[in-house]
Amino acid sequence: LNDAFYLKTNLDWAGNLLRAAMSMMNRPLNENGGYELVGIQYAQYVKVDLESRYYINFNESSKMVFRAFGGIGFPGKNFNSALPFEKSFFVGGSNGLRAWKPRAVGPGSYVDTLNSLDKIGDIAMEGNIEYRFDLFGFIDGAIFTDLGNIWNLRENDARPGSGFSSDFLKELAIGAGVGLRFDLSFFVVRLDFAVPVKDPEFPEG
Repeated sequence: LNDAFYLKTNLDWAGNLLRAAMSMMNRPLNENGGYELVGIQYAQYVKVDLESRYYINFNESSKMVFRAFGGIGFPGKNFNSALPFEKSFFVGGSNGLRAWKPRAVGPGSYVDTLNSLDKIGDIAMEGNIEYRFDLFGFIDGAIFTDLGNIWNLRENDARPGSGFSSDFLKELAIGAGVGLRFDLSFFVVRLDFAVPVKDPEFPEG
């Protein structure tokens, strides 16, 4: 029953060599100041993220799991307004803030009056604490708390409150819940129920 530690990191680097090559060939820039490939202004960015988990085994029937995730992406000169949509960070969903749908939180304290599900950002922070225990047979129980949010590197005038600032801790969304784990040996089926405890869209207090 040794404790276990897990660490994973990703580095995504795109468009940088292509822009350098086009600059060396003196290719013309378009009206937006970017180079084009087959008529399309391509993305250029650097993105890195890190995820860690720590498992504390109390006994054969119970354990505590801590998870932390953080990431940041920097748009490059060729398309410096934002990261590509599919490469941007988001929180919410079954593997993150379980009290919210995917892309339903943030960025920052931005108040979305349309309740859209396209909330993405350049920076992400997420954390989970989960206590797991045996119930009976192949069914386990879980009690958990999740927190996290996303932010933009720069404030977006169209989304006030979306920029990363020194108040980022106050802008963390928090959810809590309970769940069941059906351990079928070759895979585990999860069933979680969670509710928001703190929503950064609401005024402080």
